[in-house]
Amino acid sequence: MRKIRNLLCIALLLLFFPCTIFADVELDRQDVRDYKEFFDELFPTNDSDGNTNETNSCVNVGEVYAECTGVNVSGYGTYSLDEYVAGVLPAEFGVTIQNDELGKAYAIVARSYLMAQTNNCQNSITSSSNEQNFSGSDQTTYRKYADETSGIVMANPDGSIVLAVYSLATADDCEPTSDGMCKFKRCTVFADTVEECTGEVKEFIVPRDTITYPYHDIHYGGVEPYIGEYLALEKNYDYVQLLKAFYGDNISLAHLTKAGSNSTSASVLSNALVCDPENNGEYVTEDGITFRVPNYNLEGSEGLSDVFDLTAGNVSQCPWYAKYRAIEIIESSTLSNDLKEKAKSVLLATFGNGNDWYGGTNSTLSYFKYSNNVNEPKAGSIVSWERDSHSYGHVGIVEKVNADGTVVISEGWNMSGAEGADIPENIKVITTTYTIDEIQNYNGTGSFIGYTYLFSYKK
Repeated sequence: MRKIRNLLCIALLLLFFPCTIFADVELDRQDVRDYKEFFDELFPTNDSDGNTNETNSCVNVGEVYAECTGVNVSGYGTYSLDEYVAGVLPAEFGVTIQNDELGKAYAIVARSYLMAQTNNCQNSITSSSNEQNFSGSDQTTYRKYADETSGIVMANPDGSIVLAVYSLATADDCEPTSDGMCKFKRCTVFADTVEECTGEVKEFIVPRDTITYPYHDIHYGGVEPYIGEYLALEKNYDYVQLLKAFYGDNISLAHLTKAGSNSTSASVLSNALVCDPENNGEYVTEDGITFRVPNYNLEGSEGLSDVFDLTAGNVSQCPWYAKYRAIEIIESSTLSNDLKEKAKSVLLATFGNGNDWYGGTNSTLSYFKYSNNVNEPKAGSIVSWERDSHSYGHVGIVEKVNADGTVVISEGWNMSGAEGADIPENIKVITTTYTIDEIQNYNGTGSFIGYTYLFSYKK
């Protein structure tokens, strides 16, 4: 990852969850308070890993046709892609990885460089400062960053994978500012000097003592570890903000997808490298997290994934579907494994009728953020209603929010009605596009209660 000597460097990455249900019996509110006490003890208000997922930016995560069947490291052997990334992190960035966002960012940088430099792993790579240093052992501490970003690379607007160089700056590069800070300039691509930059020149205002490296044989390009560390630790940049700060706002994040038999090049799937809620069946994004939308429309259990527990209580009722669709969303998302397990634990411990599935009144679900403002739908959230026809209410899942303001919601039903037998044969799932007014009044047969956001949780 560079044309640079004696490097020290950085690293950076995010959240998700699942569910379970009762349907025909009114939820005892006292039981909910008991659950609240239990989860307050289980999940402290300040998450131990420091992730807050406060960003509201939409991450451009699409798909790119590129595959790596194995990384051949000269003198070391062949490794899986994530094994290789985990081996690069301690060799290149171990000293400066001080939080998870840095770790995730550098895992994506290392993976992107490798894919671009080796033509999708068709060529070997050396362990050196001219390419990427690699440690064949001691990967355990850093493997989580590779796993949490597994398959994610940076892509250029033309669909090519970014040759993600990175290099150090020297204290002599400081341009003093009037308030005693320093301005440092970086190039989004490799350059011997900033003046020779053929990409975008990025400017960073940081304290004078941020850069202490005295060595003068320095190049410019991509992430500068000391500046990255400052942005992550002092300015709370997440891994997406860090990558865009150094590589430019035009880069996108993309999942590696196996190419067809007639193609081995890295070419972007049509319209995939935009945050496109209309991209049905592909990844959609909310709060920096992506998940896959299968667009379920079916009768009976055939076609549902293995996530759906057909032996659980109330199978075929709307809370049963919402719970397991939420779990499926979490499982298919780019959340960290730790956050996935936490979210699934909360959802699996949540019960009640459709009108009980709102964090504002259900203390178990209050682990997640929620809103009773009908104008605040988000992809990857639970939506709950009261119903005029019965006391059970209704619950569904917000799958996408379209550019025109309409909202795509998937819902499960018992084909035999609310009192029908809770059996897999009675499962009916539909995916419908609603206007905000239709959500507010549930097509004239009910009233909106609120959204519970699966990708945001309380500190």
